[in-house]
Amino acid sequence: MIRINPGTGKQHATDTARRSLASRPTGTKAVEAPSIVKRGSYYYLFASYDTCCAGTDSTYKIKVGRATRVTGPYYDRNGVSMLNNGGTPVLESHGRYIGPGGQSLMADVDGDLLVYHYYDGQDNGTPKLGVNLLNWSSGWPVAY
Repeated sequence: MIRINPGTGKQHATDTARRSLASRPTGTKAVEAPSIVKRGSYYYLFASYDTCCAGTDSTYKIKVGRATRVTGPYYDRNGVSMLNNGGTPVLESHGRYIGPGGQSLMADVDGDLLVYHYYDGQDNGTPKLGVNLLNWSSGWPVAY
């Protein structure tokens, strides 16, 4: 994470710190496509883990951690830091929906939407767009 100057869209001139928010052990799969949203007193970091873009062999999944400051540290529901391979699953492969990830979040009149891509296991692995509502009643996002 870097601080951006809102006037220029470039890195802030005096705050040049680079902050890591999530990581995986060396030699493991990716952690990418980060997105942060603020809800109540928490910031939630959504990220895609594992292997993308391999059709029905994809192992991508969406995980989340939360923090009281936008710069972290972010922890999952079990208290594991996202800097130490943590992350609470939000959406994983299930049924025909293979490798969901590359997520974005948006507020809608019906609630918060999780928008992502996946591979359709019942349509020859065709890449498709998925949209799920999020339920926050537990303090953690649950896709349904």
